[in-house]
Amino acid sequence: MAELKRIDDARVMLEGHVNKDTVPTLVEAGWKTLSAADTAQVVDLSGVSSADSSSLALLLEWTRRAEAASKPVSFEHFPDDMAALASVCGISELFPALS
Repeated sequence: MAELKRIDDARVMLEGHVNKDTVPTLVEAGWKTLSAADTAQVVDLSGVSSADSSSLALLLEWTRRAEAASKPVSFEHFPDDMAALASVCGISELFPALS
């Protein structure tokens, strides 16, 4: 199970197993949480206990939606497995926290 929890007005934390089984639900539920805020949002990834390549697809989808809605979103505290996947996939530069 995985979920996006609000920390404060500008921050949320993604927690749990973020994989092909949990991402479909997180896409919509997470975007609902992110888009409801009036300020730029920072997603803390330190609570992610495991991730696969679909976790990167989730972050990219939230980024795409955020850009389309002019609601900035950024990510911090990438777990090692997510950072390694981003590197292997050649998309680390899409996430400033990894640069």
